[in-house]
Amino acid sequence: MREKFSTINTPAEVRSLLLYAELNGEDTAALRRRIEAGFEVVLVKQNPKRKVYRLSCPDGREMYLKLFAGQSFPQSVFRFYAQQEYQAARRLESLGLPVIRYLAWGRLDRGGFSLSEGVPEAVSLRQYCFETLIHRPELQAEFADRLAGVVRPLMRNRIRHPDFHLGNILLSRSSGKLFLADPWGVRPVWFLRASDRLDASLPWVELSGTLPDELVLSGMVSSELARDSASAAALLEAAHARRERFFARHREKFNARILSGHSKFATEVTLPEGRCAFRHTEWFAPPAKFELDPAWRRVAYESEEASRDIWLDSFLKTPPEKNPPLARLLCPDGTAVLFFADDK
Repeated sequence: MREKFSTINTPAEVRSLLLYAELNGEDTAALRRRIEAGFEVVLVKQNPKRKVYRLSCPDGREMYLKLFAGQSFPQSVFRFYAQQEYQAARRLESLGLPVIRYLAWGRLDRGGFSLSEGVPEAVSLRQYCFETLIHRPELQAEFADRLAGVVRPLMRNRIRHPDFHLGNILLSRSSGKLFLADPWGVRPVWFLRASDRLDASLPWVELSGTLPDELVLSGMVSSELARDSASAAALLEAAHARRERFFARHREKFNARILSGHSKFATEVTLPEGRCAFRHTEWFAPPAKFELDPAWRRVAYESEEASRDIWLDSFLKTPPEKNPPLARLLCPDGTAVLFFADDK
């Protein structure tokens, strides 16, 4: 059975796909039995190229189904996303790296899919950092050691990771273990380039300004990214500068995403007062309610344009602003209002 990426949108369509699709993996017979036992389906995230579903099984375990949109030839043959992501994960697993376990992959009529094992009580390190760690200084040193324990084997095994950041590392709250997620493009190489070390430094860049400087630098040394604190500081500065250049180069694209009203950064809804965009959390979760809190501080602007740069600039800063605008209201008369949590 070969479904199309565009036609798999409902739980029933997900179940039909997995019940009849050809599975490629190590123990597809056992996986088939799990699928046939049934599961609940929840859409976790989607974009024009990928859809991710959480499958909750009767035994309490979870699996994740990732659907990939179709690729053009020859990529569909030589760089087939689903197969390569599965193979990358298994290769990292064979090297002893803490990667989430991939179970199988398959083809669609247009596109492909992969199945991976869920991590119990998983949160991204980005969520853990901004939700918990910044409020618990007593946990920060241990956290830095754990993160270094993930980066270090990447360096020792000369693993190139092109998309290494806090959102791509998972923490199991039940076990305290860390896992690499989204292993697409992660692979061993003959030697690490300077740019590879900058890539591997990005989680520490994201943590700088949130964790104490000395903890970030010692973590980079423990990660074997740098020999000592001085070279770690130089590497951190270079990684910061590289990140800033990336945002500057792609600024128009990020601005368009933020202003679209349906991105990971913010969601726009229509209120009686006008169109209002609500800021998501630092780990890109939307607010529980799309409502303006009367306790928020209001700052009025004569036009939408006058508030635009302040709103946009607040999303791409490292470290994040201490008190960024939580919402942006565009009024029917052309004026705008930004809302802040307090006056600090």
